[in-house]
Amino acid sequence: MFRSFSLLKTKTWLAIVVAISMIERVMLYYFYRPVLYNDTTGYRRTADAILEGWTNIDGTRSPGYPVFLALFGPDERVYIAQLALGLATTILFFYLGWRISRKGWFGALAALAHTFNLGQLFFEANLISESLTTFLVAASLAWIAWLLCSGTPRPLWKVVAAGLAGGLTAGLVTVTRPFFIFLPFWVAIFLVVFWQAAAPKMRWSATLAAGLSGLLIVGAWVNFIHQRFGIWSLSVM
Repeated sequence: MFRSFSLLKTKTWLAIVVAISMIERVMLYYFYRPVLYNDTTGYRRTADAILEGWTNIDGTRSPGYPVFLALFGPDERVYIAQLALGLATTILFFYLGWRISRKGWFGALAALAHTFNLGQLFFEANLISESLTTFLVAASLAWIAWLLCSGTPRPLWKVVAAGLAGGLTAGLVTVTRPFFIFLPFWVAIFLVVFWQAAAPKMRWSATLAAGLSGLLIVGAWVNFIHQRFGIWSLSVM
């Protein structure tokens, strides 16, 4: 039986994963309503300040999740958007598993490990930053996996673009959940240390693109807090 499963095409495994993930989230949407936490009020307050031109931001929350709330508006839309992010995260986990192993069944295993993580699933109904954070972390890892596990040479511009994407998503993670502040730098360090199969020009280009793009996002927000409140931090908290 296992052998017959292993012979399934990668596209078939992906279709199975997407179908299961969609059914699960449709059921969640109809049987479980959005949940507000004490943190939700702070995120909403910052989102309102962003919509008003960033003038009344109190610095208690970093801007990643409030921008997400500002974009999607009412709780119901945010809930749907977070379910969509959950589906996208599942697909990213599939990609990571497949890219690392080159096996569709392993990609499905990685994706279903996320899909059947009920703690993570129910977070998608909670109006707090966990679902967005998980998506951004998975996206950053997917870009790095695209570089490290491609198996074929990439043009320099694609290497730089992937490095930028990995660094930018890692930077966005930091301004969504500040305790990920070291992620952009770990991405850069990982590339320069472990991507030994690449030519030095490629490796260092990707490393600088990832590190500097992540630093740009983090630095811009820290500078905003400094200019507004006179402290060097990601929040006044």
